[in-house]
Amino acid sequence: KILGEYEYGLMPRPRNFADVDMTAMDFLKKHDLEAMIGFLRYTQQVQGYGILEHIPALYLLWWHHYDLIKTTIEQTVRREQDNITMVTK
Repeated sequence: KILGEYEYGLMPRPRNFADVDMTAMDFLKKHDLEAMIGFLRYTQQVQGYGILEHIPALYLLWWHHYDLIKTTIEQTVRREQDNITMVTK
């Protein structure tokens, strides 16, 4: 809702900058997205793109488009299902 729907690439201007005027970590907590912290620490922080407690929420949203996150989660689940299948055979 903050950015609307858009294809991966340059995001549109936020409808209200107050919605993203906080750190990435504050944004995650505000929107009950703490379950994503581990994933985002790896994709954002460990790879050198900034610390969640310091980078702006808008920067996080820019680099973590919904389609990217969805695809990554789907691939991870598929891989884990394959691993479980291999162990149970």
